[in-house]
Amino acid sequence: KFVDYALLAPFDNYLCLKLALRRIDIKLYIIAETELWPYLIEILAKKNIPVIIVNAIISDFTFNTYYLLKPLFRKVLNNLKFVFTSSNTSHARFLALGVDISKLKNFGNMKYDNIEVAKQAIQNSKLSKIVFKKSLKTIVLGSIRPGEEVVWFNALLKFPNKFNVIIAPRHPEKFDYFANELKKYNIEFKRYSYITTSTAEINSSFILLDQMGLLMNCYEIADLAFVGATLIDKIGGHNPLEPAALSKWVVLGQYYSKVRELVNEMASQEACTIIYNQKDIENLLLKLLESDHALVYGKKSYEFYKSQIGATEKVFGYLLQQKVL
Repeated sequence: KFVDYALLAPFDNYLCLKLALRRIDIKLYIIAETELWPYLIEILAKKNIPVIIVNAIISDFTFNTYYLLKPLFRKVLNNLKFVFTSSNTSHARFLALGVDISKLKNFGNMKYDNIEVAKQAIQNSKLSKIVFKKSLKTIVLGSIRPGEEVVWFNALLKFPNKFNVIIAPRHPEKFDYFANELKKYNIEFKRYSYITTSTAEINSSFILLDQMGLLMNCYEIADLAFVGATLIDKIGGHNPLEPAALSKWVVLGQYYSKVRELVNEMASQEACTIIYNQKDIENLLLKLLESDHALVYGKKSYEFYKSQIGATEKVFGYLLQQKVL
């Protein structure tokens, strides 16, 4: 939709690259995140073609590997025109690897700007018009992974008929898993696919979202949004700014290594809540029932979200200023 051609990058050797580059007149080469191809970057630099990295990120593992090979990567990295890092941590790591500080700019994560697009694209679907039988506070368990339901279901069962709950699995192959888990806990529920094909009243307070692409729609009608893959180890969590963009009370478990810097900053500003166990969830549910915590935390999460967006405009504005574009 937005490109004229989409091509696979050639193998990173001189012969393949020279053959490929004969066919393409490159004015600017943009690398997303950290796809470093030493020969390609060197050839482009010799041709005076500017190479930049946007949304530059270096993970713990990658940094340790690159640091061991620092003498080799320093030359590659300094062939770059600019490196636009996505976080303070990545900024410091590129600096440690030898990138000239004049080439480093930290304007934030451009991916977060996509959330605004997703907000605007929320369809007027039946999901946004769901009317539960009872007018209760709504909880969304977003991108939930197997195992996380244990503490949530046990906690929710201590508050019968107190909440409306939407279970939104991360992967479609887990729809049946969560359906079976709900049955195992004797929780009455309806599948979203049933709701969209039936005119019957929704008698259940639990809905299993068995359709992909509607998570933002779920967050839209939530009072509290749990961001999944954070109560189990070795996954690392998902983006908490999605519910924050909709002014929701954002809740995560303790395992959020993939978004560690972001979540730590959110938590420091009380823009999200971290939970560790079932007791924490029970206390959370009590607060949700007894006060306006959802509104207070939702306001804080949205203010934090607003502080994180705009990286795309800053990056391309800087490139225009530097006459790279």
